[in-house]
Amino acid sequence: MAAKETRSDVIKVRLQPTERARFAAECKAHNVTESEGLRRLVRAASGLGPTFDGEAKAAVEELSAQTRAVGVNLNQIARAMNQGLVPADATLRKVLEDIAETIDGYDQLFVFMVAQSRKLAAASLKDEQA
Repeated sequence: MAAKETRSDVIKVRLQPTERARFAAECKAHNVTESEGLRRLVRAASGLGPTFDGEAKAAVEELSAQTRAVGVNLNQIARAMNQGLVPADATLRKVLEDIAETIDGYDQLFVFMVAQSRKLAAASLKDEQA
């Protein structure tokens, strides 16, 4: 697991009282601090992807764990095939291709979620500028 980066950079922003009140209410409604709310907006607008919490976070963590497990199994199969312990037959090849296609689907899903998050953030910024 990678070391957790510390949050050392600070951005100062001036808001009108109504902007601050609306943002504070939105953060409270989503049960996050204003700092976390701003971090999420920055991540989304910067293309770093959405921040997940609650059920979505649990689902992403479970999907990640399952994908890791599949990766471990694929490495074991590849090692066995490279050592000549498992014959590379057509059925096995089809199964491995299906697994690769499924993993590619997960990858496309994550790309879509990040793109949607960035699109919503960009639209929000555009609306505010109008």
